[in-house]
Amino acid sequence: MKKNERIVRINRKYKKFVTLGKLSSDLLPIELSTIELLFKNNKPYISCIPEGKYLVKKTYSGKSKKLRWEIMGVEGRTVIRIDKANYVKELQGCVAVGMSHADINSDGIIDVKNSETALELMKRYLPDEFTLIISKAKIDFGIKAINKKTPDWIRKIGTALITIGTSGSLLFVKLGSTKGAFICGGLGLLGKLITKFFGEK
Repeated sequence: MKKNERIVRINRKYKKFVTLGKLSSDLLPIELSTIELLFKNNKPYISCIPEGKYLVKKTYSGKSKKLRWEIMGVEGRTVIRIDKANYVKELQGCVAVGMSHADINSDGIIDVKNSETALELMKRYLPDEFTLIISKAKIDFGIKAINKKTPDWIRKIGTALITIGTSGSLLFVKLGSTKGAFICGGLGLLGKLITKFFGEK
């Protein structure tokens, strides 16, 4: 890697109906969640892009009339962006980013929540150009339903910590407090770990 190269990573986990991801960087106070299409040989409109190293830069989006991050140099593809969306059915190759994974519409396919919030956080902390490294995750971070045998108070703690972490991170980002955002991000991560630990096997 080049000296002072600004690195953002997406670690992917390929599921049956959707490609899940975790977006992280030393430049960001918390880890974000992503969804993409399944990988289908990089075919336009129906496949996510291949794993690899890419230059990302802000370019003007005619559709949204705003500057958006575009993933450059994807062979055989154009206008692949990191953008706002909640459901994989909205995508044609772009990366949707959110604050957390969840099955929002209860259709059995994982989505991302608070996509606009996540984009605002990226806009605050990331430069106009950075290097994106996409790779396969070494561990599973899939969303699991909480075991029905788990006591209600444990379920409530896990859910509450995720809610506090997400809402608190947004609040501290708006207030310009990186330390506060990191602390809330940690609470949200703890909530996710509680949820995952007590998930059904």
